[in-house]
Amino acid sequence: MLHALLERHWQSPNPVLRLLLRPLSIVFGAIAAHRRARYLSGSLKSEKLPVPVVIVGNIHAGGTGKTPITAALVAALQARGIAVGIISRGYGRSLKTPHVLTARSTAAEAGDEPLLLYRRTQAPTAVARRRIEAARALLAAHPDLQLIIADDGLQHYALARDLEICVFPAADAARSDLDVLPNGGLREPVARLRDVDAVVFSQAAPAVAAAAQQHFRLPQSVALFTSQIRAAAPYRYAHPDETLHSGSLKTDARCVAVAAIARPQRFFDSLAALGFPLAQTLALPDHAAFDTTALPAADYIFVTEKDAAKLPPPDKAPANIWVLPIGAQIAPDLADWVLAQLAADVRQPENPNATEQTIMVKNLRLENGLATGNIELPHQNQTKQIDIVFDDEANGIENIEQIKPMVAKVEQFFRDADWNKLLFLIAKDVNKACYAQSDYALTASDHAELAQNLQIVHIGAYAADMVVYLYAPLFLPDMNIACQIVYKNQRIENLEIYDKAQA
Repeated sequence: MLHALLERHWQSPNPVLRLLLRPLSIVFGAIAAHRRARYLSGSLKSEKLPVPVVIVGNIHAGGTGKTPITAALVAALQARGIAVGIISRGYGRSLKTPHVLTARSTAAEAGDEPLLLYRRTQAPTAVARRRIEAARALLAAHPDLQLIIADDGLQHYALARDLEICVFPAADAARSDLDVLPNGGLREPVARLRDVDAVVFSQAAPAVAAAAQQHFRLPQSVALFTSQIRAAAPYRYAHPDETLHSGSLKTDARCVAVAAIARPQRFFDSLAALGFPLAQTLALPDHAAFDTTALPAADYIFVTEKDAAKLPPPDKAPANIWVLPIGAQIAPDLADWVLAQLAADVRQPENPNATEQTIMVKNLRLENGLATGNIELPHQNQTKQIDIVFDDEANGIENIEQIKPMVAKVEQFFRDADWNKLLFLIAKDVNKACYAQSDYALTASDHAELAQNLQIVHIGAYAADMVVYLYAPLFLPDMNIACQIVYKNQRIENLEIYDKAQA
């Protein structure tokens, strides 16, 4: 009850509370400033890691839209071929020791937000109460990382950082009554914005950044960005390939939305904007646990991705739970800016071609004049086994020896190709096609987000080129994508998007 009262005061200051709490905020601000000054002076030591560290944090006590921005930045860096890892505190987890996430990690072990980031990006991720301990554990498990993104931790000065990015909500960008805890919702005074390297104004139009720069007297050295949150079609938690649109709801369906996040109204508004009629909304405390047996009775129960991380495994969860995926669109391109700032510090592999990836076509066999097999491809920190069909188009294949040169060409192509980069280029062409009739200005973050979601399902190989078939379960769930790739120069041609029903 007290916390709710304070949050209302932070958004709409109460004169009486302001009088009572202001002295406490002066003390809190002085302590925060003194602590930071000790680290800057060297009297308290910050540990420098062997790879660059980028902080994506905030000066607010939660609720700035930081997690989707972090996910978008990581995905965009991955699309550029950067081996990037994530560290976080892992708020709300039960483990006391550092934890490097795996496919079997739970929210109790990792925290809901780190688990969401890991599942969304597949980037190596570690959590610990002290970020420096998380970073050590992460580098021990993944020594080839080129860059570490710290999710939150702007105030964790024990970890030296190369760049500081502060996420700031657009709703507060013109306010003059902001204050530190407990009189306001800030961890540090708003003047801290003048010392960071970049500010991302979340849920903001481009004009907001320019106005805020003047309002807060930000120096020209602080790079300014804006972000917008985009919601995709909800997917069924038990079957992620199944998506839902408001027009396909059952007649007289009862829809309920449940959220345990800092700003649940944003989630409810997103569902309403997608056309889902909400009979009930339930806002729980941020990071609160989910008890599926206590959820309201409904035909459809909508939850956030962050809350979905706390649910039981899909096969043990109710079938009526649907998850709303969201992504951030950042302008101008944040990943390009980060890499430009760190150009001299991001270590490159000693020899990019020396990762002598063992890429081989396996289980090769003849079927009706075609040769079929499987190929294992590295993609976004995973190895995926893809079906491949060889076709000489001329005379039909009579024996395996006949296509050995073609097989060798395919294997060499995938050893030489930067597959993450190719997926980024494919995503760029797909987005251009999808938004051809729209006024929306596409960004590299849009392309990176789609590239992260692209799934390779099949490859058709020919003498001079191959056709790769893909789909995007979150963004284009009802469509297939086919694209011709020339071996010689890795050029993408003849991209086609078509309805799955036509396949």
